Amino acid sequence: MGCASDEKLIQYSEIFGKTFQGEGLHTGKLTNWLRLFNCNLSCSGFGQDNPTDETTWVLPYETVDISNITKLEDLPVFTSGCDSSYSWSRRYEHLVHKDTAATIAQKLTALNISDINPTGLWVHPLTLQDIHLCFTGGEPLMPRGQQAIVAVMKELIDSGNFPYHVTFETNATQKLRHDFIEAIREMHSQHEIEFTFSMSPKLFGVSGERPEKAWKPEVILSYGELASSVGHSYVKFVVNESSFDELTQRTLELLSEYDVWEYNIGFWAMPVGATLEEQESHPTAMYDKLIELGYNISDRVHVRVYGNCIGK
Repeated sequence: MGCASDEKLIQYSEIFGKTFQGEGLHTGKLTNWLRLFNCNLSCSGFGQDNPTDETTWVLPYETVDISNITKLEDLPVFTSGCDSSYSWSRRYEHLVHKDTAATIAQKLTALNISDINPTGLWVHPLTLQDIHLCFTGGEPLMPRGQQAIVAVMKELIDSGNFPYHVTFETNATQKLRHDFIEAIREMHSQHEIEFTFSMSPKLFGVSGERPEKAWKPEVILSYGELASSVGHSYVKFVVNESSFDELTQRTLELLSEYDVWEYNIGFWAMPVGATLEEQESHPTAMYDKLIELGYNISDRVHVRVYGNCIGK
């Protein structure tokens, strides 16, 4: 199984748990998280009055005073620009954690510990339900991220206590390494671990990311092909009220030019919004239109429960 050396330090923004998946296919399921540091996109159009005109963008992550910030949890919620810019912007790299895969695996497992689950099992001893593990970012499937994921998973498996369901929250632009593909297949076949590729390609009219950089249908298909033999995959578009034409154009491109249905790739849509106020501002008609177009609907339930705070 190809992996990064234990002695190689992995950069990550945060590890958190005792929470749940708030979006997409596995909404509501108990989940622990590893947010890896780094991304190939900035998505600065999110939350802007005009996502496609960068001359009008307001980017508080570039200007907020961080002179007294000593940990990521003390950062404010960024309501315009990428709401997780702290997971890739070099401005926050001094706040990033660095650990070996072994230490990260131990920290992830420790999140499971409670009075009911004193040894930190990944199958909860009361309900016998799995605790998921989600790799997110930034972009977790950057080349170094793929190496880090395999290394962390190997440590968990070697400990004899590991998650049976793993999700990758990805922008679906990064080609998968051969050793990563082989490792995922091996973990599925030998340990029955199920993997979900939650793919969120960025629409230009919502994120400000141009298609030539953010739209990689051949990568989406490659993720779906792998997922068809090891778990699940779906596309989850983040949308606003003016993005329906682009949304349907991208979907039709996938359906007409690629064998999406062969790999059972699902289609979801999630209204944009980093805060509860933004989530609640969307009219019912917007959801009705998405339903009419045939998309599964995703909310951001964690935002409704916790607000958009780092660590939840």
